Amino acid sequence: MSAPAAGGQPSAPAAPAPFPAAPSPAAPPTASPGLGATARLLAAMKARMVVNGLRQSRARTVVYVIGSLVALVYAAGALLLMAVARGQDFAFSAPTLLFSVFALGWAVLPLFVSGGGDETLDPSRLVLLPLRPAQLLAGMVAASAVGLGPAFTLLFLLTAPVALVESAAGLVAAVPAVLLALLLCLTLSRAVAAANTRMLNSRRGRDLALLSGILVALGGNLVGAGVRQLGSGSLEVVDALGEVLRWLPPGMAVDAIRAAEEGRAAASAGRLLVVAATVAALMWWWQRSLHRLMVTADSSTLLGGAQEPGPRRRRAADRAGADAMAGPVVLRRLRLVPGGRAGTAMARQARYGWRDPRGRVAWVAVLGMGAIMPLVFAAQGTASVYQSLWAAAFLGNQIGNVFGMDGSAFWTVAATITDRRDARAELLGRLLAVAVVAVPYVVVVTGLLALLTGSGEFWPALGLALGVVGVQFAVGLHTSVRLPYAVPERDGTGGAAAGQAGLAWGSMTLGAVASLLVCLPLLAVLLPLREAGGAAALLMVPIGVGWGLAAVLVALRTASAALPGRLPEILWAVAKG
Repeated sequence: MSAPAAGGQPSAPAAPAPFPAAPSPAAPPTASPGLGATARLLAAMKARMVVNGLRQSRARTVVYVIGSLVALVYAAGALLLMAVARGQDFAFSAPTLLFSVFALGWAVLPLFVSGGGDETLDPSRLVLLPLRPAQLLAGMVAASAVGLGPAFTLLFLLTAPVALVESAAGLVAAVPAVLLALLLCLTLSRAVAAANTRMLNSRRGRDLALLSGILVALGGNLVGAGVRQLGSGSLEVVDALGEVLRWLPPGMAVDAIRAAEEGRAAASAGRLLVVAATVAALMWWWQRSLHRLMVTADSSTLLGGAQEPGPRRRRAADRAGADAMAGPVVLRRLRLVPGGRAGTAMARQARYGWRDPRGRVAWVAVLGMGAIMPLVFAAQGTASVYQSLWAAAFLGNQIGNVFGMDGSAFWTVAATITDRRDARAELLGRLLAVAVVAVPYVVVVTGLLALLTGSGEFWPALGLALGVVGVQFAVGLHTSVRLPYAVPERDGTGGAAAGQAGLAWGSMTLGAVASLLVCLPLLAVLLPLREAGGAAALLMVPIGVGWGLAAVLVALRTASAALPGRLPEILWAVAKG
């Protein structure tokens, strides 16, 4: 009703509102950000991830700082080596080997620790962003240059010109050579990661990780052989290897510096162009992989991926389930499983190691490396019965992150730990699941080495190895409680979850240093008994076993006291996988 007008007469109805005017044409969409803007944005995101990761935990910051200091020590050693090589016959071979080793390391790193460094390593996490492959490529290049690994890689590469540069021409060539070598490492790593993303996240990729132990052992053996050659003064092998590697892109960067020092500017520029062309080819391969990843459907999401398995698959699944139960059943039949909560925790941990692909990969890696390292030294004629300490160290480290594979399911364990007694039983059970394999394996490896070398020091070596295993177990209990980290479900290598790689490496480094310090008294006892020989050497076995048991008992007491108060932090850390 309209309000009455003056004089009591109703007013005329209001005129209808005019038809709304046609909206003005929409503003043109903003242009897509350029390559530089995308690169700056993803680099800033990566830097923010690093900073936020350090703010989450004081322990993580401490580990990050300690890892940085260790890397600085190694960089100082590399700088000293290059300074010594200056003017020597191996002044070219040493930096060539350095560049080649770093390029090889960056190339194979994605195959062993996919997803363990940061989220930018896995391009499948970025494919839903509204970015073209070229923009994604530029952003990932910039993001890959941010972090502790690239920074120290650049620091190590900067030490190489110290051995070669003596003039302004060499310095001018060294700047692009170092930058191209760093870019080569980054693009090689990311191209390999992008090309193998689907495989590395599949069961086949997890099976591929079984070879990591062999490759790491052989690579460490080659590096050790090179160091021994440098230390002994026999440089023929090193020089020959340097002359071969100079024809590969990493070595060409060093050869460009040498050519500039010799006054061959055209040859230097040509080698730098070859390295730049290699980087461009890697970026092209990387972009093709990114494009294929963005437009190709994952086989696990296709229509037939979730169909009902056929009779053959059901029978295979039944056999796998029976095999998964075989491990704990065998332990119970051998009466190696105690009663109560400790027995339950032991059976659960054994089942994780038996049926979980991550557990199988970890066990195959440590068992294989524990046997391969002594065999490699035996093939070189430098075998020793004390090399069984490799197996002791690798197996003892299995306790270093005992809660990592639980993931978010750790809350079921945390909810049942009410006091120190429950915590002690939980830790004891998980410890026994590893000890029932580690102790016999160390005894067998030590015995085989004694037979292979004909050494009469089996008993001292066995006592020392068992003592090392016990000390590793004791230190591992504390790192599991104080420095836990997640093992991703998609990562078959047993690496750390995204953002926790520094924490994992720091935990292992601190564990190794602490184990060495605790083993020093045992070494002090070994030397006199070894010199005495005879029946006195037999005392090393009970001394080593007693030292290891004492360390384990003390660690169980102290770690179980700290575990109930650390349950929320452990759950938060391991649930990231």
